[in-house]
Amino acid sequence: MATLKLTKPVVQSLAPKATRYVVWDSEIAGLGVQVQPTGRKSFVLFYRTKAGEQRKPTLGTFGAMTVEQARGLARDMLADVRRGEDPSGDKRSARAAATVNDAADRYMVEHARVHKKPRSADSDETNLRLHVRPRWGTRKIASITSNDVLNLHHAMRATPGAANRVIALLSKLFNLAELWGLRPRGTNPCRHVPKFAEKRIHNHLSEIQLARLAKVLREAESAHARVKADRPEGKDGKNAAHPVAVAAIRLLILTGMRKGEVLNLKWSEVDFDARVLRLEDSKDLRADRPGEPKIIPLSEPAKALLRAQERLPGNPHVFPGRLKGAAFVGLPKIAKDLYKRAGLPKDFRPAHDFRHNFGTAGAETMSLPMIGKLLGHKSALTTARYAMPAEDPQRAAAEEIAGKLAAAMARETEDA
Repeated sequence: MATLKLTKPVVQSLAPKATRYVVWDSEIAGLGVQVQPTGRKSFVLFYRTKAGEQRKPTLGTFGAMTVEQARGLARDMLADVRRGEDPSGDKRSARAAATVNDAADRYMVEHARVHKKPRSADSDETNLRLHVRPRWGTRKIASITSNDVLNLHHAMRATPGAANRVIALLSKLFNLAELWGLRPRGTNPCRHVPKFAEKRIHNHLSEIQLARLAKVLREAESAHARVKADRPEGKDGKNAAHPVAVAAIRLLILTGMRKGEVLNLKWSEVDFDARVLRLEDSKDLRADRPGEPKIIPLSEPAKALLRAQERLPGNPHVFPGRLKGAAFVGLPKIAKDLYKRAGLPKDFRPAHDFRHNFGTAGAETMSLPMIGKLLGHKSALTTARYAMPAEDPQRAAAEEIAGKLAAAMARETEDA
């Protein structure tokens, strides 16, 4: 085994042989220059780990790295070895470490598709595909810093709501990465990243607007009945709306339920005797209580509305669609036309604003916890935006709110 004091002239003088060989430095034990049959020369360092494992990492290629630089790097690495570290092994582990793409794939398979609703999981997948993977996909998940997250958030400043949702998604992803051992504990880079202010628009319908909408719903229902009876009068064909859509809109108003909860409501979930709805599938169902339904008290106006619905043989839905066994699917288009005819605001969002309207109707006379329970809010902060009581108090609250809304819809005035 040849040993020489490595210098630039010495290394330059080393000629290639039929097989590769190493010339070791006499100044630093373990440092050598490896010569390939092709003439390529590179610096290597031989050492043993604390556990006795042999390592011989390549430090760099002669020409790109000088002898002095190789000695300096070798000294630093050997100092790490004396402290019990394994610089070559750590570097190899870093190369094999999970990337952001790897962590994102695992997040979707093990978390999103298991613990979230399909629509929410789809949204996460879209946000990862559009905003996260193109930017960081091939980077190691452990290398992402707070500054990286801040830069991503800032780049999305034109859409503050979307930016905030991406940060919330990433926060969960990094928490799971820590749990999976892909990042050190307590290093979530999303912590302390300030969210953008979002402009939240809530349309509260006045009694006049509710009455006007109720009048349009009645007219559309009557027009549909005349068209169905082959007795079209004037613009009945244009003004008609399917009675199932009309009934679904009324239930949205009277209960504050989500659109999906109403359209997917099944007769098996309606308990007229107990005067409740037991929703088997809702955004508010808790993952830690599988199989436990969401309970919604059934007020008298809502109960009367449901009793008036026709039950179709072979279809489990309260609001049935045209296809056998399917739920009604034409509500958005029908509702948009009805709301326009009622003169509701152009930015009116029924899926959201009817819930807000329901909460606002009760805010004057009942507590926020009660309103939150009726609407299925998980956080008191969500209910607080409607601001300013147990089964029986909850039903009483539902009756009071539905009574107010039903009374407003029953108005018959010139203003309406």
